[in-house]
Amino acid sequence: MRRIRFYIYYLLRRWRRFATAAFERWLLNQLALESVEGIKIVDISQRREIDRRFHTDTVAALHLVRSVDPRRFRRLQREIRYIVNNEAIPFASYDPVLKACNVDYGRHEATDNAEWHMWWYAATLVHEATHGAIFSRYIEYTAKLRSRIERLCHTEERRFATRSDTPERRWSDALVGPFDEQVWHDSWNLTYFQRVRRQWTRFRESRRNAARDKSKLQ
Repeated sequence: MRRIRFYIYYLLRRWRRFATAAFERWLLNQLALESVEGIKIVDISQRREIDRRFHTDTVAALHLVRSVDPRRFRRLQREIRYIVNNEAIPFASYDPVLKACNVDYGRHEATDNAEWHMWWYAATLVHEATHGAIFSRYIEYTAKLRSRIERLCHTEERRFATRSDTPERRWSDALVGPFDEQVWHDSWNLTYFQRVRRQWTRFRESRRNAARDKSKLQ
């Protein structure tokens, strides 16, 4: 019964997404840059022609998860079919219809410590894969449950981050800090039109920056 209610809820709420999902999957398959153990990497951002950082860093982050945490890497394989770079409001989000982890990699500035950066990015992928695992158990991301869901995803992200710790260093606290529900309150409370406006503003910002950087390279 819970499964039936779950699918009725999602069909009513996301029927437009289900209607276009087959075409979107076909398009993502055509645009895939590489596949790592079945997870396809797709870049449709404004910077895709001038910045290959997303591609190389995503491959490295997936290899990191596979090498240090095979169990959570299997979760990534089950719950994420695509990692897609595109301009968006948050840095990362999960699309349960496509089983896609969407990231706006242009938002993130690379650090001088490449290893630390890889751990941070890998932990983010673990967080989003946990959203997929929760969805696969027929649990809706509702106003009543979203705080508990984010707390669980954050906990899994932090557990993965502790694998970066060694006797000489303790990175996990900096990689993934304490859970703070306020981080999500802004996105939870946006209206549809506010969301569209922010999305368009982000897209225009990225397009301007990409044009500027491209002209510098010429």
